[in-house]
Amino acid sequence: MPYKRSVADGFKLININAHLLENGYDSATEYIYESADGKKYTITEKFKAFVDPAVYNSFQALESNFGHNLYFVEHNARNTTKIIYLIGMYFGEITGDISTNDALNILKSLV
Repeated sequence: MPYKRSVADGFKLININAHLLENGYDSATEYIYESADGKKYTITEKFKAFVDPAVYNSFQALESNFGHNLYFVEHNARNTTKIIYLIGMYFGEITGDISTNDALNILKSLV
């Protein structure tokens, strides 16, 4: 699925990076977006085959007409939002200095 739109929800794609995973069999792709007012978010994706299935225990279903998709909102002390998701064959994260609602809207736009 990798997310490749150049502009999403007022954000513009500013950088794409790929990183080899420690297992040496796959890579993670990172898409970095920025808005005109300087807010940023990052989508990082990798193939789900190398993700421990126990990670999915606290996920909830994402309503979609396109199959079985899951997500989890992780809260932390900093002013960042992190949503971990499984869409199709991809496991990913959306992180950034955006609201949880904005991150969920971005996630919904991926499916």
